[in-house]
Amino acid sequence: MRAQLTSMEEKNLIEWLENQNEEPISSVKEQNITKDNQKCPSCQRKVAQALTELGECDNFATWTEKSEKTWEENIFTNPEIVVGNPLATKDEIVKVVLVGKSEANMDRGVQKIYRDRYPELEHIKEDFGMLEQDFRIRTKTTNTTKTRKIIKITHNETEEDLYNKISDLKTELVTEEGVILHKVECMQQTRFRKMVEAIFHGTSTAAYIYTNKKLDTASEKPRRQGRDSYASVVENAGKTFSESLTEIKAILKTNNAEKGIRGIRSTREGKLLITTEKDKQTTYTHTRQQQASIEAIDKNGNVYFPLLITVELAKWDPRENYEVENFEIIANDKQTMQFPTALKIRLYRGGPSEALWMFATAEQRYEVNKLNGTVTNFRLFVTKL
Repeated sequence: MRAQLTSMEEKNLIEWLENQNEEPISSVKEQNITKDNQKCPSCQRKVAQALTELGECDNFATWTEKSEKTWEENIFTNPEIVVGNPLATKDEIVKVVLVGKSEANMDRGVQKIYRDRYPELEHIKEDFGMLEQDFRIRTKTTNTTKTRKIIKITHNETEEDLYNKISDLKTELVTEEGVILHKVECMQQTRFRKMVEAIFHGTSTAAYIYTNKKLDTASEKPRRQGRDSYASVVENAGKTFSESLTEIKAILKTNNAEKGIRGIRSTREGKLLITTEKDKQTTYTHTRQQQASIEAIDKNGNVYFPLLITVELAKWDPRENYEVENFEIIANDKQTMQFPTALKIRLYRGGPSEALWMFATAEQRYEVNKLNGTVTNFRLFVTKL
């Protein structure tokens, strides 16, 4: 059976089936600052757990403990939530762009706004760097010089790293009248507000958190947990829906996986749409003890995938139980295979036979920026099936 698929983490038959997918402001003082004094129903039920006084909160561990409680609105004395553009503010106030590890290119969101306005920020490679610009304003009656400060902070998108670096920022800004921050993607807005309050609480530096939407603690709910089932689309080239259905059912029955299937129906294009349970104990009756980065399937339905810990290329017949004992190892060379990143099956010299192509890299060196130009770092393997 020839199928089109996208592989994810665990790679048994059902997972193979399931992972086919079928969501200008002039100054700070002129901003509309949003404060919500209304508690959400869940907060009202936890009055006994509410935090009414911040007290000492000088390290991450203490903040973490206190952040889990509901904070009364009167605790927030410093950070103000501002809806608007952080760059459309007074030059006298220090501006900070927070760049997560997944935002290193600064090519989207508020990071892109900063990069486009101040391209020099790209030259700051350290975790903490400041761009200072002195400029002169001359009129017929005045001649004044001002300094603009833009700070770039790179963080690893963990709360602890963000807390420590904003704490360092507070130390840097002891003589400044204010600091412009912005919402971060790695934290909920309400939680980030708590962090900034804890750090700047009681200081003379006014903090502002800019966002593109108002803070609404009543509507900021936990993220959706997702669907309770998976939908998979299977294409079986050269066969009718009825033939494909018969073949799929036989494979599922052989692997005792029928109880994990909610339903099978035809799409408008004549492909199979399979709905499976999301409960792993129901769907995944067998698993392997190590992950695979990629996989490919030949015209007979055999599944090929690399085992990352033992550095082996395995073949599995889906008519057999998904167990290590049923994996056929067809290649195992730790010296040359290292970390396979691509696996494809194509016709061998025009067919009818097929060929398996595998691209392997020295990923362990690439991740730490230590590629060695004197050795082979990339290899392409091919074998006829």
